[in-house]
Amino acid sequence: YPISPDRRRKLWIRVDRDKTNSIDEGEFLMVFRLLREEEAQAAQILLYKMGEDDLQIDERELKAMLNRLGYAPDPAIIKQAQEAITDSDGDGKADLLGVLEILKFIREHQVKKQRQNGGLSDQQATKIRNKFEHRIKAGNPIPPAE
Repeated sequence: YPISPDRRRKLWIRVDRDKTNSIDEGEFLMVFRLLREEEAQAAQILLYKMGEDDLQIDERELKAMLNRLGYAPDPAIIKQAQEAITDSDGDGKADLLGVLEILKFIREHQVKKQRQNGGLSDQQATKIRNKFEHRIKAGNPIPPAE
């Protein structure tokens, strides 16, 4: 789960039952259960807001839900996830499992991006890349010792 340090800290505080400022294996698993429960609740709220007659998820509502959960994917990724998954049972309507699959799609995409960026945010990685490109273009390559 790619989550912000602040959100992670809040979750860790909730599960650190023995107040050691560290979490054991059981507490670690509780963090993931809480994350799953938050996502399921957010998906249910999204579907409730849609109403029974709506076939597709409103893109603004989906983006707002993703932001509340700490995800900030590109609009193209949201669109791609929406097109790929929303209806898990084939009745033509968005459903809970479909929304959870969208969340999984977004989460996996963000994990892939974090790995490519060495765990840095997109902004940090772009800033570093730009500095290196600028030095190389200026003829000031970075020696391996640096």
